[in-house]
Amino acid sequence: MATVTEEAQGDWVQYCIYPDSNEDLIGLRNEILNHIQVLLQGYIWQHEPFQLEVVVVEEGSQCLKGTTRFGDNIEDEWFVVYLLHEISRKVSGISITVRDNDGEFLLIEAAYAIPRWLSPDNSENRVFIREGCVHLIGPAVGKGKLKPLSVSEAVGVMKGGKFVTKASGEVQEAVLRRIKEYPARARVNMHKARCVVPLHVAHVLKNEPQLVSLAVDAFYRRDIDAMKAASKMKKFLSVQGFFYNLEHLFTIFLLRGGMCYCCGFHCVCCMVWCGVFILGEKCIGNLP
Repeated sequence: MATVTEEAQGDWVQYCIYPDSNEDLIGLRNEILNHIQVLLQGYIWQHEPFQLEVVVVEEGSQCLKGTTRFGDNIEDEWFVVYLLHEISRKVSGISITVRDNDGEFLLIEAAYAIPRWLSPDNSENRVFIREGCVHLIGPAVGKGKLKPLSVSEAVGVMKGGKFVTKASGEVQEAVLRRIKEYPARARVNMHKARCVVPLHVAHVLKNEPQLVSLAVDAFYRRDIDAMKAASKMKKFLSVQGFFYNLEHLFTIFLLRGGMCYCCGFHCVCCMVWCGVFILGEKCIGNLP
């Protein structure tokens, strides 16, 4: 079982869901994924998808945690925020934190609206999403002093309702402004392409379309050693001299994320040379 302190390499967004009680976290995870399944359908992530696992937080207590590497695609990060916002609205009794490799990026987004007492140095376990709103646990907790808070203490404060923790309307508006166009915006950023690939590649991409973005990213960030391996084309095409064996190629319909499209467009000449043909936007035929 993982711990909540683990972090991914590169650009990432990490989210933790803390239930008011630790009962049946697996059931809670399944309930959450069922709620957002329709929102995730057909979406191609840049590196890693939205995911949740049970982890240990502190003193043996547990929560649901996920980490998504989004690389250069900032849209993935804000789509995650939208999903978390929707989860907090539809599932009662949960508090959610979200941060990235720069820290509490929700506070950065609402920098002109957050209270003066809040800063990157004292924001740990004080910024949450709960019931569709941003909550800030301020100096009123602890007799006016900003003492360090544990997760369980922070959740207890919001659950108890003794203190007002809901952030101001300006803070709510700043965050909602970035996510109000989702989930439609996630679909707008999808691009369609028709590609000719070998049968075994077609079957893999049909069942795991997420691999499209990983393949394009690997090609986009290729080095000399990778190009030497790719030029042999052992797993892709049968080559006789300069002629490709077209009898074993099939046309498939692919969806790609916006950043994936940009990387692919940048490399289009090299991709044709390596045997990946971008033919258009219409799908023909089905896989055998």
